[in-house]
Amino acid sequence: MRVAITGAGGFIGSKVLKKLMDYEGIDILALSRERYDGVPLNKVRWGRTDYSVNSLSGILGNVDVIIHLAATRGTQGLISDYHVNEIITENILLVMNKLNIKHIVFASSIAVYSDITKIPWQENICLQPKTLYGISKASCEYLCIFYAHKFKFRYTILRIAQVLGIEERRKGMMNNFIESACLNKQLIVNGKSVAKRQFIYVDDLAKTFVLCAIRQYKESIILNVGMQEAYTNLSIAKTVNLVFENSNSVDYKDNIDESIDSSFMDTHQYISVLGLKPKTMKEALYELKKQID
Repeated sequence: MRVAITGAGGFIGSKVLKKLMDYEGIDILALSRERYDGVPLNKVRWGRTDYSVNSLSGILGNVDVIIHLAATRGTQGLISDYHVNEIITENILLVMNKLNIKHIVFASSIAVYSDITKIPWQENICLQPKTLYGISKASCEYLCIFYAHKFKFRYTILRIAQVLGIEERRKGMMNNFIESACLNKQLIVNGKSVAKRQFIYVDDLAKTFVLCAIRQYKESIILNVGMQEAYTNLSIAKTVNLVFENSNSVDYKDNIDESIDSSFMDTHQYISVLGLKPKTMKEALYELKKQID
């Protein structure tokens, strides 16, 4: 089997590459604007691409499945800043038809949801993104569904919770908590800490992509991918302190209004279909601690 990965040089893509190398009989084609140096060159074939139809057509020959991770992320800007996600996705889908590639595994996001009255969100509810990034991901999902029906190939769409891993280039709350705890500094939680958010450990996510790519399911499917529980910022801070043995108590500023809503998907179908049990927050943090130590 030959598997191609777009965005292979990124945070998630590099993890998927390493996970794929654990399996025998898989020819890996890694696509990226720049090469990731953390894998042996004799196990991965690299293809540099601008993701145009011409470029992709020249390097995707004999591929069986594409894991599509390449995307522009963020929360700011204009919708035009995110059109590249739709353009790249459509180019890939057009080339799949041209080269008779029959399966795409697409990295979507929990950001396609927002209606807190329907939490936990199930895969069959209407999408209601409230960020431009979420809108672009929803649009890419529709492109996958449209072209899959038109060209008779299969899609697997993964709606992914917030990804937990120390190699993430963008420093968010979780990375700041871990960094502070490692330095035995006090963690600060601003807000009433009522909203609960869902995460997924990056190694569990990488395994999810690999299983979806190599298993020969007959039908297209959409899966919510995340831990089975959601967590408040305060509970996360306390768990980080516990795991990283930070002796300081959490500075909890509950007099400040919280600026986020709860964000939580129903993951029963994901667990049932793939037979995976994603790590809990505490289990994932202990894994990260091993890497740091």
